[in-house]
Amino acid sequence: MDHYVYIKRTSKGKLVILLLYVDDMLIVSLEEINSLKEQMPKQFAMKDLGAAKQILAIRISRDRRQWKL
Repeated sequence: MDHYVYIKRTSKGKLVILLLYVDDMLIVSLEEINSLKEQMPKQFAMKDLGAAKQILAIRISRDRRQWKL
């Protein structure tokens, strides 16, 4: 696995994927994002830019109606 991709399975079986490249970070998870976003600033200087719209010159689009949970 690339050393810029970190994967964690929580004790509740949820999956969290953290992607890093230079000073860009993308968190992928259905339920654990808020917990991680609370923990990260305690160790690193960072700001939350909200939902990702673009990373590494790749535009991100989503149809949230498709992902009803």
